[in-house]
Amino acid sequence: MDQRHVLTGVAEKEKNDRKGAELTHQLTPLHTPRTAVTFEKGSRAGDAEHALRSLAVLIGEANADDDGVSTEFTNVHRAAPDLDNGSTAIDGVGIFVQYARVRQVTADFRHTCGDGKPVTGRATGWVIDGSGTLECSAPIEDAKKEEPALDAARLSCGPDAPAART
Repeated sequence: MDQRHVLTGVAEKEKNDRKGAELTHQLTPLHTPRTAVTFEKGSRAGDAEHALRSLAVLIGEANADDDGVSTEFTNVHRAAPDLDNGSTAIDGVGIFVQYARVRQVTADFRHTCGDGKPVTGRATGWVIDGSGTLECSAPIEDAKKEEPALDAARLSCGPDAPAART
């Protein structure tokens, strides 16, 4: 199983000179998460939802005893997250960047259907993980190399900004 946080949108940096001001720059889409199942071997009828449900249980997005209950995680027609979902007020002054991210999960699967024949493939889903705001002159504490906030800082603040360095 592969789980990673993926940057889905980022705004241009925005200077804020007063406390309590709202950021106004819109997020630019960078990645559109998708829910999908691809099959390598076996029958495909009805298996997409089963594979996604199993993945949802594995990552804690559904309970194993909720058999038959659909979650948004298993919806292959699920719309991408809305990047224009409100405003952000800032308590400080500086140059700020807003960003959005999801947790994307991909796993290979193998299971046996009622006919006894194995089905194999790959399932991909995503969970809305959140959004954030960073200040370009402030380093991001405890940031890991693959952190979406670092990517947002590199894209909008520039690669030499303190927020863009690990």
